[in-house]
Amino acid sequence: MLVASLSGCLRFTGAETPDAAVTADSAADAAGDSVSDTTADTMAGADLGIDQPKLDDLALDLPPADLAPAADLQAEATPPDLRPDLPGSISNGLDLARVFGAASYSPQKSIVIDTDAGTVDGTPWATFHVVNQGTGTPAIGVFVFGKLTIPAGIKVRFEGSRAAALLVASLELRGLLDLSGGHGADQAPGPGGDVGGTPSIPDGDGAAGGKAGTRNGSVNDSGGGGGGHGSAGGAGGDTSSNIGGAGGAASGSATLTPLRGGGGGGAGAPGGSTTHSAGGGGGGALQIAALLDVHVYAGGGINAGGAGGAAGIPHPNGAGGGGGAGGGAGGAILIEAPAVTIVGTLAANGGGGGGAPHFAEVGTTGDKGELSAAPAQGGLAGTTEGAGGAGAAGTVKAQKGATGANNGGGGGGGLGRIVLRSQTLDDAQATLSGVVHRGSL
Repeated sequence: MLVASLSGCLRFTGAETPDAAVTADSAADAAGDSVSDTTADTMAGADLGIDQPKLDDLALDLPPADLAPAADLQAEATPPDLRPDLPGSISNGLDLARVFGAASYSPQKSIVIDTDAGTVDGTPWATFHVVNQGTGTPAIGVFVFGKLTIPAGIKVRFEGSRAAALLVASLELRGLLDLSGGHGADQAPGPGGDVGGTPSIPDGDGAAGGKAGTRNGSVNDSGGGGGGHGSAGGAGGDTSSNIGGAGGAASGSATLTPLRGGGGGGAGAPGGSTTHSAGGGGGGALQIAALLDVHVYAGGGINAGGAGGAAGIPHPNGAGGGGGAGGGAGGAILIEAPAVTIVGTLAANGGGGGGAPHFAEVGTTGDKGELSAAPAQGGLAGTTEGAGGAGAAGTVKAQKGATGANNGGGGGGGLGRIVLRSQTLDDAQATLSGVVHRGSL
């Protein structure tokens, strides 16, 4: 029999829906093949006509909750003999069985999910836990929900050093999940991504980080290379006497096992200011594993874009400015569910490289990877100096920073990765910008 609870229940979706839910007290009486007289009376004489409901006859019906409920109000776990079969193997050690009994959630305003603090909109989430992936890879901060609904116009921004994962019964996404780099500082990565180059550590972080620009003499400063991930980052711009930093190579697993974000961009050469411009942080990493389905509606999407590289830093007296920094690479989006429908946009684009200054003419920071298939533009440069290269997007590769007479532009960041694993996949109307891998579940 079915078990009804205060905050969640299973319900019939077929034609033989009972008039009233079976109470928890009567569930024990219903263990056999027959229904007790008392139970039958409470059901107003409805004849179920079945001994055990099938997955197709059941739907999780968990009402939204603003926060994870207290233990005495949490949805009861579905009895093992009524649980639908779990999907096939889920990547990176995530356990979908944790979804049973989890609270549903639908934010009514834009919020932040922090993978280090384990918080949702600043409040500790009861089902948060951490999965370690091993040395040299980021841990995963896992948040568990029943049905997760993100309404149109709502943005959920992820932050923290750990990669992010959502374990859900089902997901309806009409708003935005944002894992892009560059929040708070150009070199800041999205969760699970790599840090851009800084004055103290000029090369971009990670195995696919872009290399810093170099200085030759008193005036020639080349651009930093863009970070790599699913595809290589663009090289930094040269000068008349030295070459730009190398772009990060394509790297990582095609199936996103382990789960990690994009490589950081290399810093621009310091120029007479003695300070490197900061490379763009790599886009973050998100895994979504659903018991039933994932639906990304038109207008909804997931952005794991890399940050733009910073502009070269001008010298205080107007001479001897530095090279532009490389953009961060796009991050990672991994979706696993029996049924996946995507009409919206999934993007893991590289950030644009920073532009170089010329005397009093300052350069500008490159654009970050956006939720589209359009490349992030490189930053503008001063006269005769190098502009930043565009980041990779769609079928466009990351561009090399432009050569300058004295200062080179930063290279664009490479593409990130998108992996879709399902039994039934419909992405014919989707916009997908990244290195895409489709597989079975």
